Amino acid sequence: MIYRPKPSSRSPLYVLVLVLLGGSILCPAAGPPATKYPDAILRLTDNRQPFTPRETGVPYELPMKKLLDTQRGIPYGAAVRLTVEPLGEKLLVVDTAARGLLLKSSDTSGKDIVRIPEWVLPGPGLQTGVFKILGRLSWHELSLEPAVAELFQGKGYSWVDGILSTEVFSPWLVRLDFRKNRMSLLPLQKQDARARTEWEGRLDRNWWIVSAKIANKTAQLLLDSGAGRTSLSEEWIQRNFGDLPRHQRAAGVIEGKYHEAGMWKFEIDGAAPLHISCLYTGPGQLPISTGMAIDGVLGYDALSELALDLDYNAGKLYLLR
Repeated sequence: MIYRPKPSSRSPLYVLVLVLLGGSILCPAAGPPATKYPDAILRLTDNRQPFTPRETGVPYELPMKKLLDTQRGIPYGAAVRLTVEPLGEKLLVVDTAARGLLLKSSDTSGKDIVRIPEWVLPGPGLQTGVFKILGRLSWHELSLEPAVAELFQGKGYSWVDGILSTEVFSPWLVRLDFRKNRMSLLPLQKQDARARTEWEGRLDRNWWIVSAKIANKTAQLLLDSGAGRTSLSEEWIQRNFGDLPRHQRAAGVIEGKYHEAGMWKFEIDGAAPLHISCLYTGPGQLPISTGMAIDGVLGYDALSELALDLDYNAGKLYLLR
């Protein structure tokens, strides 16, 4: 997703595209406690955190659907179909850099809407402070309840109904196999690590920040399966290469000032080298992590040929071989 800077008013934003960039050294770290929802929300959910699973001891497998950028005719991301009670089946973008469940809504004035001004604190993911308490989020035998949706004004991407963060499924190990268009939820106690390699990174609140080599230079990147394009910060490019790419042109993205940065070689331990046509942007477009700057966003164009294990409980991320 392309990150749109939040205005000072903290008004609800459409972010079917969140993300981008900065610089430094990563060390693996255990994941922090799950984000605590506001007390006003918890009172309405019998003091349970949202997305409480009925059963975590069995695996679930959810098919993902590739989304296409209709202007360019190339894959933009991946989505799953889930039933959101009582609203019915919804097509939701699978996003490693979002928070919770976000639903597009043309009307946020209904009597069943909960408005919580203090929820618009700085942090990863879209935080509107406008919520709706729903019955459950389900697929076949999988059931998470209560489902708490953040509502925002959806103005584009008519083929999807909202955004689903992978941290919704944090009681399991979340396996995203973009090669096979499949998301698997695996019980934590039944893991077989023989066929995977740990990816150097850290869990920063609900953000995965990972290490990669780009043109032989180390970069720390926000892992964002909801972003269609991989992006680099102009500060990182200048610091490592002395100048920005020449003949750059503005990129046709929804929000912000992005330019084409040409083809770059990415090397990730445990995966074959990638060659990706990237964007670059300035500091006004960059998200801010809690303990470090980040150098870019690793989007769906880089992830589409990978399979990942996200272990929120241990704060570790793995690449499947």
